[in-house]
Amino acid sequence: MAVIIFIVVLIIIIVSINSYNHKRNQELIETVTSLDRGTNSELNLILKLLKSGVNHKTIFHDLIIKKQNDKFSQVDIVLATTQGIVVIEVKDYSGWIFGNGHQNNWTQGNVRAVIEKGDDNEVVVQNYSDYYPFGMQMQGRTLSSIPYVFGYQGEFAEYDAENSLSYFEARMWDARIARWHMMDPAGQFASPYLGMGNNPVVSVDPDGRIVPIIIPIFIGAMTNAVIQNYQGNINTVGDLFGSMAIGAASGAAGYGAGAFVGGLIGTGSSLGGAIASGAISGSAGGYAGGFILGAGNSWSNGSTLNEGIQAGFSTGSKGAISGAILGGVFGGVQYMKNMAVFRKGLSELGVNASEVVPATDEFLHKARELWYSKAPMESVYKFTVENVSHNRLSIMNDNGAAAMTVPLSKGGILTGRSNVYFHHVNAFSSAKRLFHTMGHEFVHVSQFASLAGFSRSVLTPEVIDVMEYHAYNYEYTFLGSGNYGGFSSSDVLHLSTQYPDLFNSLNYMKFPWTYKANYSNPF
Repeated sequence: MAVIIFIVVLIIIIVSINSYNHKRNQELIETVTSLDRGTNSELNLILKLLKSGVNHKTIFHDLIIKKQNDKFSQVDIVLATTQGIVVIEVKDYSGWIFGNGHQNNWTQGNVRAVIEKGDDNEVVVQNYSDYYPFGMQMQGRTLSSIPYVFGYQGEFAEYDAENSLSYFEARMWDARIARWHMMDPAGQFASPYLGMGNNPVVSVDPDGRIVPIIIPIFIGAMTNAVIQNYQGNINTVGDLFGSMAIGAASGAAGYGAGAFVGGLIGTGSSLGGAIASGAISGSAGGYAGGFILGAGNSWSNGSTLNEGIQAGFSTGSKGAISGAILGGVFGGVQYMKNMAVFRKGLSELGVNASEVVPATDEFLHKARELWYSKAPMESVYKFTVENVSHNRLSIMNDNGAAAMTVPLSKGGILTGRSNVYFHHVNAFSSAKRLFHTMGHEFVHVSQFASLAGFSRSVLTPEVIDVMEYHAYNYEYTFLGSGNYGGFSSSDVLHLSTQYPDLFNSLNYMKFPWTYKANYSNPF
């Protein structure tokens, strides 16, 4: 009880001090300008100037100046000094400004776009980039009018267009495979090549060494403090901070273990697989965090070494069970969410996922509209099952293929358009098979479209292997088909090393329709 009273009194004191300082700051700002004028960033800068000793009579805020062409221009802050007038434009940016005296355009780190004011005060976009979570630029969603290398994660990384790598302080990042090219010098995760804790949506890696994991640390610290106080184990301020430290360590361990195992097992390709995947990842994180929590609390309360270890095993086991349940439920919910659009398509088509479907162009096109509404049909000349020549059919029979995409060329030069032919039996053996086949072939359509203007001779057997690898990778990773085309890790390493540019440009992640799909891993 004494600890709780101490915390309440401390909070009241802090709030009172902050309230007094806030009122004092407002009074200082009002010696220069009105509180309802300009932006908060401008007012904060004025406050900093005043606190640094600048006379309030020399600061002028939010000025409107008439120009020679009878137009007006607004200036944020003007500072009158004995050396001259300083004009300040205030921007809400964070990070570094990159540029020098020889450049007309300076750019700010940690941005996705660079703009400047045109001759008629219009906004002119000079650079912008949209990224996939692990840093690969999205095809068709970038613009580069002036040199700008600090894109993904801002000043944290410098992008090199020649080798498609981002140079961090400690090592090089490859967004194509979502891994580092060098081992982690800090050894933060079990896998030395893992980046951003395998979760770039909520984590960053400032220098290629340490990933800040503040959120799970904070949650762990606060949760354990509350639990230990409820159990009567906190009697002093030292007990409070000790429980928070143990909770923080537990949160960090749970986060690391869950991220590592999740990165190893990936996502499930069925409802059972999705639940199992989530359960395994959750179980690993729950056990790691639970063990540290149980053992740490036990030792801090005076237990022996063996008693602490036993408590760790006990709490870790409970954490593993609860983590498995929560992870499994989450994995199942995500899976069912992804399944919704596919099932709606099945309903509109009037078929079941595993039954034979009509091998007609009418059914083919209707299924395509429901499942792949964003597919690159502008690059398709023929999309058919009914108009397949005997020669094409024979090739598919010999290879056991469900479909084939044939690039069109003129004078030996690829036009960027293709014909897509489907096998009337193999592709239509089930709705699931047709769905997988379509996705695979649409990757090829986009690949051939990206090769428009190339000589047809570029399509060597190994380049075709590059294309097939990415199509199977999409089918396996994104669509959950379970078919990865039989490519081994050594095959992939050879292809990416032998044909680095094509391996990058033909990746399915380069094509906008693949991330605009309404589902992922629906089976």
